[in-house]
Amino acid sequence: MAKRQYESLLLFTLGAYGDQSGGGGGGEDKEVCLLAWQVLDIANMQLASDVGQLVVCPDSSGSGYTSKGQNSEDGIPLSTALEKIEAVFSEQSNCCLATNGSIALRQILVPEINRKLQEPLPSFLSQFFDLQKELAKRSNNEFQPHNLVELCECLGVDCPPNDVSGAEEIPIMAKAAQKMLVQGHVFESPETVQQSYSHTNQVNPDNVCDGCVVRLRGLPFSADHNDIALFLSGLNIIPGGVVFSINPVGRRTGEAIVVLEGEDQAQFALQRDRHYLHQRYVEVYEASPDNFFQFCDTTGSSEKVFTVRMQGLPYRATESDIMEFFQPEAPVSNEADGILIVRYPDGKASGDAFAVFSSEAHVEEALKKHRNNLMGRYIEVFHSSLKEFLVVLNKSGTPEQLDRFAYLNTESGGGGGGGRGGGGGGSGGASKRGGSEKNCVKLRGLPWEATPEDVISFFGDLNRSIEQQGIHMVLNAQSRPTGDCFVQMTSVDAATRAANELHRQNIGRRYIEVFQVSGNDVTYALMDTGGGSRPGGGHAYYGGGGGNKRKKVSSAVVKARGLPFNTKEYDLVDFFADFNVDESDIELIYNHNGRSTGVAYINFQSLNDARQAVRDLNHKYIGHRYIELSLNQ
Repeated sequence: MAKRQYESLLLFTLGAYGDQSGGGGGGEDKEVCLLAWQVLDIANMQLASDVGQLVVCPDSSGSGYTSKGQNSEDGIPLSTALEKIEAVFSEQSNCCLATNGSIALRQILVPEINRKLQEPLPSFLSQFFDLQKELAKRSNNEFQPHNLVELCECLGVDCPPNDVSGAEEIPIMAKAAQKMLVQGHVFESPETVQQSYSHTNQVNPDNVCDGCVVRLRGLPFSADHNDIALFLSGLNIIPGGVVFSINPVGRRTGEAIVVLEGEDQAQFALQRDRHYLHQRYVEVYEASPDNFFQFCDTTGSSEKVFTVRMQGLPYRATESDIMEFFQPEAPVSNEADGILIVRYPDGKASGDAFAVFSSEAHVEEALKKHRNNLMGRYIEVFHSSLKEFLVVLNKSGTPEQLDRFAYLNTESGGGGGGGRGGGGGGSGGASKRGGSEKNCVKLRGLPWEATPEDVISFFGDLNRSIEQQGIHMVLNAQSRPTGDCFVQMTSVDAATRAANELHRQNIGRRYIEVFQVSGNDVTYALMDTGGGSRPGGGHAYYGGGGGNKRKKVSSAVVKARGLPFNTKEYDLVDFFADFNVDESDIELIYNHNGRSTGVAYINFQSLNDARQAVRDLNHKYIGHRYIELSLNQ
């Protein structure tokens, strides 16, 4: 940020319910109960106001603060308190906020505003000076205070007692700031608080630093970049610093890598481990720049083609309907030919679609259509990537769709329409699978009910070295599993490691034999069984003509009752996320008028999974309704 000479500081602190240490780590279990401030005139080094404080009423209902202007005997609503401080701030000339540390602001107040009030941040919170960091900056990091006591000790100011908090901090902060001014310190480069995430496909590698990267796990599969920004609100994410993980079958894995602006903010993010995003707790781990660039390589964060994914479409919606939905602000590339409607193997629309755009600006306009109506239904619009688009295209695309979008395979690096060359997408996919290099492995002895997702889990950390669309389950002439599977790896070394580390490891109670083989071995074996990726695409990750549906087991079906009437298949995919259910496993029941009955049947991979789902999730909530689950007899 450009340097600027400020004329006054708004010294600011807060108190929070559930906060016994003047800050704490997360903020999710804390509520603001007090806001305090005082104005310091920088030019005259004098205080320009008395200490002000406002008591904030608690959110006892759990559903948000009292409406604006409504007082409580315990205080005033947070929104009203913020308006009052904003008025004080606006009266000052060239003023900036100043705090003692950044925890209270970044970890408590800003997240609470975004989580509960869902309003834009007041302008006085958009940037601030952290007195502790300002002292460290002035002393070239000779002094690095971590609290108010250490700040005063470094400056030679009378130290407060250790238990000082709330409005009592303000006069001490004022003395510390005045002492810094007397010593010649200039307040000129404040920290900023990010108002919104800036998505871009062009990431500056210099901004991806050690100690600034975290991994999120357990995200809802429908989560987009804005959801990540909400979960990490108060923290600054670098432009393009969110990238989602996509598995070799083309589905989001519920993981993302996020790059923060500094190490301290990455530490704040780690303190949000197991906090909730849309009723699901999210695990937060340390990660590395290498992890970020590996995810970029998998999802295609630097392509020149820009895409969005849509969910909740009416089943009768056509490409032209979707094109008109985005016009005129976001023209789709090639008009209706730039729309991919995702269909099930039986040809029925899934309610999902992708749209291709020629610029990031058009994508941003398209995202503004999120929750707009099409044919009486609100439509969800999310960021996507070229690689995700191609994986879905090659998994479920019709011959006509594969031909129509063939030019995008060239954009992704040629031939291998499934991301990094993993099957499908014309002859390039076939040639990628062939060859004498032993960059593949053969699995033998799989349980008959094993799915590609089971194979991915079996590979553990090695699954990042599986080619997209690179899992080939071998079926016999009756379209029954043979227990064999071929897996294409990204390199010979990865295949060697898989064969060495996974041979005779177990899936369930069965040990699996793993052998290193060549691409030619895979091609010949799949040709012999009538399976594999036929030239021109198709279901590349499934060997044989069995399609991509799981084998349905009548005794492994769960009945769900009491669903919200607007529930869609992907809502239930999220609800049953721990059980590897996909949309093709779900049957929503409608009455003769085509209206939802609130009932659905869900197929599980095993009876044990079905029973476990009933035990774990019966009477859990979707939205504001609890769901009754029972084994379907």
